[in-house]
Parts: sequence; C-alpha cells; structure tokens
Amino acid sequence: MITQKRLKEVLYYDLEKFYWRVAPKSNRVKQGDEAGTTGSDGHIMISVDGTLYKAGRLAFLYMEGVVPDELCIFYNNNPSDYSWENIKIANRYCINRNNTIRKNNTSGVPGVYRYNENKWRAILRTEGKCHSLGLWDNFLDAVRARYHAEVKYKFLECNTNSPALKCLRDHGKCI
Repeated sequence: MITQKRLKEVLYYDLEKFYWRVAPKSNRVKQGDEAGTTGSDGHIMISVDGTLYKAGRLAFLYMEGVVPDELCIFYNNNPSDYSWENIKIANRYCINRNNTIRKNNTSGVPGVYRYNENKWRAILRTEGKCHSLGLWDNFLDAVRARYHAEVKYKFLECNTNSPALKCLRDHGKCI
C-alpha cells in the first residue's frame, strides 16, 4: 500500500484533481498532466508504482494520511468527481442507501411505486428487511411516508440527496 509520503512525491492534489509531480514511466504522460483514467464503474483510477488505486481513496490518504477502512461515497453520486468537498467515508449500509434510482423506477423516488390504479405503496429496505410503510391514495403522501422512514432509520446520515426529500421540496409540500 502506498504511503502519504510517496503519494505526495509523485502526485499533487489541488482538492479537485490529481496531477503528476513526477511523470510516470510512460511516453504519453508528462509532469503536470492530470492523473488517472475512468474505470468501467465510473471511478477515476490512478496507477502509482504499478498498483491501481481509486482516486477518492488516494484523496483521503493525501489529505488525512490514512486510507479509510470504509469505502468512499460521493455527495453528488458522481464517482469521477473526487474533489475533497464531494468525498465522504461510509460503511456498506450507507453505500447501499446512497444508490442511484434504478432504471425501472417509474415514480422517481426509490421505494415508492404504483400498487394498483388507485393506490401508491411506500416501502423501505434496510439491513436485509423490507418495511411496508402503507398504501396511499396520493403519490406525495406515499413520498412523505418514505421520507419519514428515511429519517427514522437514519438514511439521511448516509444519503445526502434523498430523492424523497427532493420530490417533496420540488412540489412545495411541507415535510
């Protein structure tokens, strides 16, 4: 594992991106070039001394001197934005809570879906359990139930951009 000292010898972090202090052994990269390539999962990957690292974890090492045991999450859900203000350390439960909305979601709010023609259902999954929050005549009532469950189960400590809260704010409804 790379040390903070070695990291600072080869890379410079300006709180937004990494740049090469010393060009790696490559004909394509020069001193001062931005470091890293985008991986298949959207994370920026940087190779130092033959080992590939996620830029978010390197940013944490650069700033704090340690690589966190937990994983990095990104406030804006964009893993290619490893600016210092966008990085947060989280456990696996927080990572799962902070997932983006699935492609097959039609309501725009995770855990809220049309139950039948006249009702909306709200659920919340946490720690392997599915909590049914009830059936609602009105979509926004189901979203409000989902938001209150997120508060109760401390989702907001992990998810800095709750789709339920955003939906309620967008519709001007009090929480």
